Amino acid sequence: MKNYLKKQILLIIPAILIVMMVSFGMVRLMPSSAVDSYLLANHLERNEYNIQVAKERFGLNEALPVQYIHWMQNVLRLDFGESYTSRRPVSDMLANAFLATFRLALSASVWIIILTPLLGIGAARRPNGVIDRVTRIFCLC
Repeated sequence: MKNYLKKQILLIIPAILIVMMVSFGMVRLMPSSAVDSYLLANHLERNEYNIQVAKERFGLNEALPVQYIHWMQNVLRLDFGESYTSRRPVSDMLANAFLATFRLALSASVWIIILTPLLGIGAARRPNGVIDRVTRIFCLC
């Protein structure tokens, strides 16, 4: 059992690194750049000076590997910076979204815990009955 856990933990590390690389790359491949979003949200003119200031502010004037290392260090510290558009900390925005997601998942879990046994009992009491057929359809879909 210990060997299995060690193996699984060792396998998850490259998976996490790959997901982080893909996340970093997808942000860089978006059609609208962070600089454009920042300038638009702050009603700044798109000129060479403002572009350069925005690139320096977000560290986009450095080489891509250096950007990735800085990004990785910040992610590991759970520092996601600030939103380019709202200028609010991304951590706060994620916390607000997490609470709403948690509430939704909790309420869904409560319904599942209540309804599943009731439907199972109803299906078992009358094989091939209405409840049994309906639950079979939902289970197969």
